[in-house]
Amino acid sequence: MSEFLSNLSSFYWWLSVVFVGILINLGSSYLKNRLDAQLSRLSSRWRERSEVRKAQRMKTLEGLRDNYPEQVFLAFSEIRYRIRSVMSIAFVSAFCVLALYFDQLRPSNSASADLVWMALGVILLPVAAVAAFMGFLQHKAAMQTRRLLEDSRNSLDT
Repeated sequence: MSEFLSNLSSFYWWLSVVFVGILINLGSSYLKNRLDAQLSRLSSRWRERSEVRKAQRMKTLEGLRDNYPEQVFLAFSEIRYRIRSVMSIAFVSAFCVLALYFDQLRPSNSASADLVWMALGVILLPVAAVAAFMGFLQHKAAMQTRRLLEDSRNSLDT
């Protein structure tokens, strides 16, 4: 505490604080313009991409509006996505159970076999994580397909 107080009363400490403050202020004024320009470009790209996606979705809806066979195909596509999602979740469950009880499946007590079985047990959890992510993506695709199908059918009713 006494060292902090002696530094606080030092002329060199105050000079360095003022000098660093001025440098930070000058640097921030130069960085602000660049940062604003970069964020503006990012925002405009995001807006353009959103508009292109919205236009593509409207074009797809127009194509689906009077095309009943295409709507049936889209419904089967949704079912396929949902089945894949459920299967991925089943794989996640299986991999997690295997990872939890992998030690009990070990056939021998040798050191080299222990290392191999431990490595296999550790590998199962990332595989389960990948399977969970894939299941999430399949569920998301099913929901988007379902929303597209419902919107195309609702536009038929109106």
